[in-house]
Amino acid sequence: MDLTRRTMIAGAAAAVAGPARARTAARRFTILRGGDDVGRHEIALTREGDTLNVAIDVEIVVRVLGIAAYRYEMTNREVWRSGLLQSVDCSVNDDGERKRVNAARNGEKIVVDASFYSGPAPSEIATTTYFTPDFLTRPRWMSTDSGELYAMSISRDGEASVRTASGEAQCARWRASNGSDFDVQLFYDANGEWASVAFDGRGEPIIYVPDSLDGRLAALWAETA
Repeated sequence: MDLTRRTMIAGAAAAVAGPARARTAARRFTILRGGDDVGRHEIALTREGDTLNVAIDVEIVVRVLGIAAYRYEMTNREVWRSGLLQSVDCSVNDDGERKRVNAARNGEKIVVDASFYSGPAPSEIATTTYFTPDFLTRPRWMSTDSGELYAMSISRDGEASVRTASGEAQCARWRASNGSDFDVQLFYDANGEWASVAFDGRGEPIIYVPDSLDGRLAALWAETA
């Protein structure tokens, strides 16, 4: 793998010189399933000293003949410090199935209490929030949907043009998979800014379309990692 944590942080830090010094950053993604608008994914990062607070809200509604056939909602709050996860507080409504993920740092490990896993997680665990390409260097990820721990296989998959609300953006494309039921394509621009994610959504392709790519998410991560 030709990606290192150092090069990722350096690329993100390059964006800090201008307006990216803002202590808050937010992005809204439109979620397309088979080309149809089915929802939104909102992420906001807030820097407080050396702490990065991450707020994620997701709402998906798939309609058939105008009737809601499937609904998914997530409210996730994470705290990061020096590039390490400190806590997760996440609740999910998966078409009526309620799930939760709670995790907190205890010394050199993370203790997870979730719907599908309870126990320790590695200190440098990543989460399935994708907002920094630094996660691509980490061998273990925690699902924010279920709390399960994934042993990840990460590979570079060339370049791709990503649709945004203001035009096309050239991005590096990566594939992240646990070799089983978790398989996504992730897209980051030259500054390490998260541009999109794509995956299978019950037989139809799902792709995220960002409202902008202003460099702010990568910059805030670089300042606190």
